[in-house]
Amino acid sequence: MSLQEIPEKVLNNLMNFLDFREILTLRSVSHNLRNHIDKTKPDFSIILISIHADFNNQKNQVWLKTQDDEHLQVAYQKEENGTQLAWDQKSKFLENVNYSSVFFNDFSRILDHQKSVLTEIKIAAHVIPEDLKKVLKSRKSPIKANKLLMETTHQSQVLEVLPFMDIEFLKEIGIYEIRQNTVQELWKIDKIVETSYWKKAENFESLGFHVDVSVENFKHFSKGTWSVSAISAEDLDFLKTNFLQLPTFKFCVIYYQILKNLDQLLELFGAPFIIYDLGKENQKRWYFKFPDNSVLNILLVPSMIFLTRIEKNEVPEGAEIVGSE
Repeated sequence: MSLQEIPEKVLNNLMNFLDFREILTLRSVSHNLRNHIDKTKPDFSIILISIHADFNNQKNQVWLKTQDDEHLQVAYQKEENGTQLAWDQKSKFLENVNYSSVFFNDFSRILDHQKSVLTEIKIAAHVIPEDLKKVLKSRKSPIKANKLLMETTHQSQVLEVLPFMDIEFLKEIGIYEIRQNTVQELWKIDKIVETSYWKKAENFESLGFHVDVSVENFKHFSKGTWSVSAISAEDLDFLKTNFLQLPTFKFCVIYYQILKNLDQLLELFGAPFIIYDLGKENQKRWYFKFPDNSVLNILLVPSMIFLTRIEKNEVPEGAEIVGSE
């Protein structure tokens, strides 16, 4: 019996034992198999998708990782008369084919076959390509992923993608500056923080720029990392108060250039605990009790602030735990 003669039910069961590479290979065997696979869309069982659209070099790349820890990287390079594909030390030339069109057609097919929830999807592009916008707008359902990471240049580009994520599954948002700037710019993310996606997310991370919004927009995050040009004593007191009331809080890291009102911080928090070991003289620590008897450790060092939930037995001997009986 040939593959074309296998009953549809048996063929569907067979697909459950194949990874995405084997499914794509099988798709190329015959028109009947291709039509069957395109119709039934067996799950590729991918957990990570990362794409990089490089308009300047006219090259796009996709990275995939499956539940079985299989990896695939494919590059789509524009050539004079078509597109050069490269993967696994192999290559193929597609004559008279636009590199961006074939790349996003393949990306769309990958998403169509993705029935399980992605652990992570990452999109890197200075400006979101029109071909990607078309893929997102043509989808019948939002993308199910726990984490969305975007490496780009402006909040407007993030907002080209964020509305197409499934809000019920999105737990973490990461935004990174794609340009290699020597001086961090100030990013307005005021439109992003207004979205339901932001308000429902549990974790946030940014890198390469200063955020230009109030700390009030970060009070609900269990994990957070971001950078500001300046932070005040009132800001830290606000975060401390709210994090102590957040049962899921784990840690927060804030990079800063200017710390305002240090004297007021000492009034609000009290005298810091200082370890007089070499290299630790500039480290100020405070400890505050959570309702569950764990402890919020606030560590202030030049240019960085760490807020971390720790166990009571991790508090150094001699340090005061504010709120502890």
